[in-house]
Amino acid sequence: MASTPIPLTRRAAVIAAAATAVLAGLPGIARAADYPAKPVTLVVNFPPGGGALNLMVRALADQATRDLGQPVVVDYKAGAGGNIGAQYVANAKPDGYTLLAAVDTTLTVNPSVYASMPFDADKAFAPLATFGTFSQMLVVNPKVLPVKSFAELVAMAKDKPVQYVSAGNGSPGQIAAEMLANVAQLKLEHVPYRGNAPATQALLAGDAPIGFLVTSGVLPHVQSGRLNALAVSSAKRSVSLPEVPAVAESYPGFLAEFSWVLMAPAGTPPAYAKVWQELVKKTLARDDVRKHLQEWDIAPLASGPEETAARLARERKRWAEVVKRAHIRVD
Repeated sequence: MASTPIPLTRRAAVIAAAATAVLAGLPGIARAADYPAKPVTLVVNFPPGGGALNLMVRALADQATRDLGQPVVVDYKAGAGGNIGAQYVANAKPDGYTLLAAVDTTLTVNPSVYASMPFDADKAFAPLATFGTFSQMLVVNPKVLPVKSFAELVAMAKDKPVQYVSAGNGSPGQIAAEMLANVAQLKLEHVPYRGNAPATQALLAGDAPIGFLVTSGVLPHVQSGRLNALAVSSAKRSVSLPEVPAVAESYPGFLAEFSWVLMAPAGTPPAYAKVWQELVKKTLARDDVRKHLQEWDIAPLASGPEETAARLARERKRWAEVVKRAHIRVD
């Protein structure tokens, strides 16, 4: 008995579906058959540098360029605590060709510390993925303040003010320090700098005794002996320096952890989010990337859109309380 011919339009659909299924099963091939058809711009809303975020973004762009068959260009648009780059992406066409790689504070802390925001942090973006979390490390210049433990610093800062440096107003370091000041009832005075690098240099120069700075940035100086590590803001101890306690060991529940997120303009097709979630997973699985992230005490975390959105909403609410209590403002 002869088989019934498939109508032309249906036949075309069947062939297309079969082709898509085959492509989806091949490594390095995106699951959205029509995307991308041209270069993708990956906007980073902080200055370029040699740090962990820059390495991760470059690795992701390299992986995406190879797998998608289109160039993925990294474009740095820094300023206003990350708001300038974020605004650029928020205003872009939601077609998957302009994305944002950012530290989550742009979307969780900035709405509380800036008098006005150029975008709605809750509605302007479609979360694509989270690709790593990091903490802050409380460090001291032993030539300026010869304290040898976290407990010793706490005892000192309860009685008299101690200055600390951070990467700036509303930075992860300030947020972590002000949370600590509240739970431990410390007298801490903030000395903001324009980024982690200048803050670290000021600490090394002896311009201030202590700093709450991103772990990856101060780790080399702790390992060389120029700075002493007193505590970390993560829930558990650092893998790189397991002898350094977590603040949570003295103050249960303390947690100041931040993340890198990948975002698209609101309205971007969900199918494209799946493409980038898979690319993030593949990049994080690379041995070279995992090696560097471990060296910098970065925890890889390949969360998808729903988990990323939930985390951002939770952290936005939590940090708003810290900002309000500490009266942190950026005009």
